[in-house]
Amino acid sequence: MGARCAVAMASVASVASVASVACGAEETSAYLYSQVYAAKRSDYYLRRGHAFDWDEHECHAFLDAAVEISSSNASVLERAEARGCNFQASASSSSVPTELQIGPVRRWRSARSAAPSSVGQSRDLFATPLGFLHVSELGLRDWQKTLEIFGTAAIAQFQKVQKAERRRSFVDLNNHFFQSQDTNPRSAMAEPHSWRELYSSKEYREWAKVSQQICSSFINKLGIPLAEEEAKNLELVTWAAVYPKSHEPVTHYYHAHQESIVSFVLYVKMPEPVTPLTISDPRGAPPVEDFEWFQDLGDMGVDGDPPFHRPVEFYPEEGDILIFPSFAIHKVPPHLGEDTRVVFPSNCHLPKKPKVLDKTFHGMENPLDGWERIARWQAPYLSRPWAVSRYRHHANLALAAAERLEDPYMKIWEVQNQVLAMLQFGLHDPRAWLQAGNLSAKAAVILDSRGEGEYYLDASLMFARALDLDPSIKQEVDSCLDAMIPRKVKKKQKEAYGSLAKWRKLIKSWRTEPPRAEVTQFLHPEVNGPGRCSRMCPASQMPTFRTLRIRSVFSSRIYILKGRELTVAVKAAEELLEAELGFPVQVEASEELEDAGWIERHTSVNARVVLCASTPVLLADPRGRWPRHWPGSVQDTGEEPKEPKALAESPRHRSIGIWRSLVTKGSCCCCQPGCH
Repeated sequence: MGARCAVAMASVASVASVASVACGAEETSAYLYSQVYAAKRSDYYLRRGHAFDWDEHECHAFLDAAVEISSSNASVLERAEARGCNFQASASSSSVPTELQIGPVRRWRSARSAAPSSVGQSRDLFATPLGFLHVSELGLRDWQKTLEIFGTAAIAQFQKVQKAERRRSFVDLNNHFFQSQDTNPRSAMAEPHSWRELYSSKEYREWAKVSQQICSSFINKLGIPLAEEEAKNLELVTWAAVYPKSHEPVTHYYHAHQESIVSFVLYVKMPEPVTPLTISDPRGAPPVEDFEWFQDLGDMGVDGDPPFHRPVEFYPEEGDILIFPSFAIHKVPPHLGEDTRVVFPSNCHLPKKPKVLDKTFHGMENPLDGWERIARWQAPYLSRPWAVSRYRHHANLALAAAERLEDPYMKIWEVQNQVLAMLQFGLHDPRAWLQAGNLSAKAAVILDSRGEGEYYLDASLMFARALDLDPSIKQEVDSCLDAMIPRKVKKKQKEAYGSLAKWRKLIKSWRTEPPRAEVTQFLHPEVNGPGRCSRMCPASQMPTFRTLRIRSVFSSRIYILKGRELTVAVKAAEELLEAELGFPVQVEASEELEDAGWIERHTSVNARVVLCASTPVLLADPRGRWPRHWPGSVQDTGEEPKEPKALAESPRHRSIGIWRSLVTKGSCCCCQPGCH
């Protein structure tokens, strides 16, 4: 930003939509599930279009999606054209795949690399990486026997729970089945009495061992930083999920896995027709922290906004393993199979780290940056101190919302994500650490009062860091601490505030020098880089499973065209886009733009050409863009992309700078939709 940029735009609505499905894995044809489910998805977008009939552009976008999903369904087109916003189906509505379908891992063809372009360099930014393995590649003694034992044991155990809870809906029954399991493999194997058939088996013991290696292989293959201590002590949560044939919808609504870094699923029994796992495009979905608002609306209570309404559907066979970042919003749509579907999902958590502040104050530091590690995957750290106040404002609004809610857990997670962004962009700002400590202490009270864990140590370490950076702010710290506990507290929070008072006393006692503790919440190169770290030094390792396949989806593609004038760059952009999309694209130049802050286009313009001078252009991660239509979201949070992908507020506060080393004077960036 800062330089004058000439901009050219392509007014073709499908530019980003088509690019969003490029995955590189085998694209499979017309699965029965998609055909059956299409009418239901189209109905959802018809209803969304009707809700926005006062806004012709928004209405058209939703109705276009409805028609595209069921392009051969005449009644859908008829209903769309009757909605009242002057809608007519576009010619491209039936020419684009409605989802990316990925088939069984062992049936993939070898992926062909795209030929390099002669006119420029392309980069795919802000992708969601997916990993794929088959259980036969893990070195188990008898992988087929493992699947047989897991499937038989899971169905038998589920039927026991079902018999005891006859009147429960499937959603309640599924939750009860989960709660009946010991999801920690170590304790399950040590005390297997709750499910002896599974937890005492050699196959389960073997699976528990390779499960941690599946997570670490995915992390290592992506080049995501882990300290040696973290790599050795990744915590595993694993359980069985059973989906029987039923008269009611047997489904698991869209959700994510908070406090984890990596999630994966072992597919044990996959009856025909195969029910897929669906992963939503985060660029069009609601904030991660707000998915609880939609849980009571059923399977189609929420889906992605156009043009990012095309999800990934993975159609596995028995023995396949899908690995994905824990922030990825995913669901199991209603099971259609004639027999029982059985899967074993798992989450990997970064380990909690023991800390001692003095003889009486010690505890475990909670890792908050599992989502952010993978969201930052391809983005460098950029110094943006001006963003700190924006994220602080957002955190305060989310905290106020949490205090009003009956179940505030998701909003507290949102607070923690924004605090993390504050600290990364204000790493050397003592007041950023002071404000982070204040917010974290208030969040800790809410969590403690609900039995969700203790986070007072985390807040105390933030205050310690603030004082270590600048001892002269001691008076500000004390004033903040004095105002932290209100005169009147809610009865249910009385005990939690009592615990906070003890930690407050400790912090106020730091008269001369606070305890020095290495920052372990995130591996920041200015703290944990060479010569700076002791305990939390990033360590690189080779993945245990070399056959692990990585496919990246939902990326935003940019082209870097060096040494070109605008008119030449526009023509080159047209050639690139036509080669990528398969049909002509007209790119027209517009007036020059000055500094305008973050810009996001909500019109039919889907490609931009920017002639860059020596000043860098920042591209914001579109997975963290502000929500437009979703109830429950924190509003008026400022102009920064939200931290960790709350599907509008996520660990995706990162931006990528196109610097002089990539874009020299006279170079040009052609950007597909997102925030620039």
